[in-house]
Amino acid sequence: MTRFWLAAAGLGAILPFAAAAYPEGAPWPERPASAGASCAGCHFDPPAVDPSPAIEVRGLEDVRTGESYDVRLEFAPPSGKIAGFLAFFERRNEDVGELAPTAGAELEGSAIRSTTVEDLAGKTAVWTFRWTAPSSTGPVAMHIAANAANDDASPFGDEVHYRVLTVDVK
Repeated sequence: MTRFWLAAAGLGAILPFAAAAYPEGAPWPERPASAGASCAGCHFDPPAVDPSPAIEVRGLEDVRTGESYDVRLEFAPPSGKIAGFLAFFERRNEDVGELAPTAGAELEGSAIRSTTVEDLAGKTAVWTFRWTAPSSTGPVAMHIAANAANDDASPFGDEVHYRVLTVDVK
């Protein structure tokens, strides 16, 4: 009988995780400046892939002050059924430029996240957004977290990928 109650207590401890899934998108973090402070804060099994070779960013090869760029974020994880992302721009002097939302994404300050999930089904997830570079030169860090989820509405079995891209604004 004791085993039954221990099993029931264990199940009761796990069930709230499934209810705490974020179908409208990940919570906005204060500063996702590490893999642990991004998607891996809620999806913690297995540990985050950091830095991840599955994350590629296109469109930021030759960045000039004040110019606008169409950024293409590509995510090709080795596993997972669905995917989502969160990206955050950070700079010492806080002038990180401006983001413009696109379909399937939303903004808060210098962060952007997916609001819809991408079906991985053996393909690469792709998100695009527009970024206007800051008016001053120097590096801007783009922190990217992407989640290759198994679609079971729990924090277990999902694979978080993290990468920091330094954009040199000229």
